[in-house]
Amino acid sequence: MFSYGKGATRPTRRQGLRLVLRDICEFSSIHGLRYTLTGAVTPRVIWSLAVMSSATAMAIFSGFLWPQFTEGKTEVRLVSTRVLLDQRPFPAVAICPEAPVRKDVVRDALVR
Repeated sequence: MFSYGKGATRPTRRQGLRLVLRDICEFSSIHGLRYTLTGAVTPRVIWSLAVMSSATAMAIFSGFLWPQFTEGKTEVRLVSTRVLLDQRPFPAVAICPEAPVRKDVVRDALVR
C-alpha cells in the first residue's frame, strides 16, 4: 500500500493532476516541454507558445495528410533476388564500446 509519509496528507485531485502534469513535462522526450514549468515567467511563456504552436502545426499537417493516407492505395512487391545470403552486401556498422577491448579475449573468441 502506498504511504504519503509521516504527517503527510493525501493530495487533492487538483494537486494530484498538477503533480502528474509536472512529471510528464519534466520527463517527456518532447523538447521544450520541461521548460514550460521551470524558470522565470518570460521564458516559460515563450516555451509554452513554442510548444503550443508546434502542436498546432502538427495537428494541421496531420489533418491534411490523413485523407491521403486513408484513401491512398498501397502496393507491396516482393522480388526474389536469387542471391545467396553470404553473397549479399552487408551494411557497414561500427560499434564503439565504452570499455576498452582486450585483444587476447577477442583472439580467443575468433580461434574457437
